[in-house]
Amino acid sequence: MKLQYLLVADAAASGAFGKMDVLGLGVRVLRPGRLPSLTPLNILVGAEADPAELGEQSIKISVQAPSAKAAVVVDDTVVVAPRPAEEEGLPIEVRLHLAFPFITTEPGVYTFRVQIGRLRATYKVLVIGSESESGSIEFTPPGSAS
Repeated sequence: MKLQYLLVADAAASGAFGKMDVLGLGVRVLRPGRLPSLTPLNILVGAEADPAELGEQSIKISVQAPSAKAAVVVDDTVVVAPRPAEEEGLPIEVRLHLAFPFITTEPGVYTFRVQIGRLRATYKVLVIGSESESGSIEFTPPGSAS
């Protein structure tokens, strides 16, 4: 399997014909202000599979905070299916879209790790903020985080 893209966005929706509608693509720096903070994020993954990779493939997505062990967000399987006959000649694609509440607890670099079968990829996001005295989570609306 070959990675086509691994991106983080503020918002995304899977559309017709395999298209994705995306806002705030390419998040690399978050400035939530006070920490801990909750920011809705979307992980977008696209990969090209070989015919030998058709069928069930394991998928794992994890996030690691600067001073913590990785927290597994997804541990599941995905079925890699052949293209319909009318699309013969096009590559076999795997597209994943995961929307989730990203909780940041400390400033620093957070590492997203994606594994589909034997494919492994990482994406890093820098969080800039100060720790809240109350320790309560603050919500950052989409579009105001990047």
